[in-house]
Amino acid sequence: MRLPLWLTNRRRFLSLIYLCLLVSLIVFLIFHIIDHTCNLEQPSTDHYRRRPECKCDRNPLPTIDLKLISKIPKNQSDLCSDYATRRGPNQRIISISLYGPKENKRFANNSTMYFLHELINDVNKFFSDNFILRIHHDDAITYPDVICPIECRYSNVDFCNMTSKRYIPPKIWRFIPAGDPLVDTMMSRDLDSPLTERERAAIDEWLAANKSFHAMRDHPMHVTAMLGGMWGFRPSLDPTV
Repeated sequence: MRLPLWLTNRRRFLSLIYLCLLVSLIVFLIFHIIDHTCNLEQPSTDHYRRRPECKCDRNPLPTIDLKLISKIPKNQSDLCSDYATRRGPNQRIISISLYGPKENKRFANNSTMYFLHELINDVNKFFSDNFILRIHHDDAITYPDVICPIECRYSNVDFCNMTSKRYIPPKIWRFIPAGDPLVDTMMSRDLDSPLTERERAAIDEWLAANKSFHAMRDHPMHVTAMLGGMWGFRPSLDPTV
């Protein structure tokens, strides 16, 4: 017996409603499971505070919403260290490259370490308001002798191991924060160039102007348009740059 047309259409309509409800329920459950899984995968301990090579713990960082980090592609969120990533967004970075000749393993005990400690002191003196010194280094910089003591003493210093990024020339390492989505402001500097009060005044003027780029020339011999160790960038103002 053939059903009336109106009854057939009604059954189709009800079937469509049931199907929509079922699909909606499945989608809801999938997103709920994904969200729950992400929360389970987020670190619940303070392991980010200690490198495997170190015997000391770094200072705990303020609590942030880890979902802000989980949404960032790993190739963009893994540009320095776990500790640097856990700092979260809006970081203000002073960035340098630190590397040495492979034939001279003792270079770190000489003038390079002197300049590094002087630079850290300058950061603490002139840029103590939440600026972070990122040191991009090769494997000539040792963890027990250099990295661990400095990071555990200074909460505003992050070492970034570049041995997995050998395709990038060492002098260019310091430019990497320009592509870090967690960075609001970055400034590229030379290891042996002291930070000064006049430089800080120039930085403050730049930040107040809301300009994306900043370049300084401070000597008659500074004839290059943009010196590698005297420029800054605010990626947060235009992420498409």
